[in-house]
Amino acid sequence: MYNEKKFQADFAKHLREKQKESPHPDQSYWNQTMVLEYKTLQAPKRLNWKQHLQPQQLPSLHKAKHRCLYKKLSDIDPAQKPMDAFQICNAPAFLTICWFEPRLRKTVYMIDVDIILKEIKQNPKTKSLTEQRAREIATHIFQL
Repeated sequence: MYNEKKFQADFAKHLREKQKESPHPDQSYWNQTMVLEYKTLQAPKRLNWKQHLQPQQLPSLHKAKHRCLYKKLSDIDPAQKPMDAFQICNAPAFLTICWFEPRLRKTVYMIDVDIILKEIKQNPKTKSLTEQRAREIATHIFQL
């Protein structure tokens, strides 16, 4: 089963490939700081706002995009940390969803946090996001 951990690894590989392809790495969209919240869904499932998103996730993306988000990394984690903490300010922020069909496709939709928040506010009765609607509002769409 394709899950968020595998998606994160595939997305990181995609970023590295895009960075290598760029003739001007310093000008490449894929070589900039960005904030991502990953979600995976088996098609044709919908992304349910309450079931799939934790309450702090969209506000944190919004804060990283429009102000500054500070995060201290845990000292308890036995893995070696790259640093103690980081702060991200005014960075592009995306809800990054992969709809997949086992052994057939993995389609990624990167949707700007402002578009997601607007979608939720303008359609309060809508409790979820379909893949079709994601296709209509995504900033970036690609296959893994």
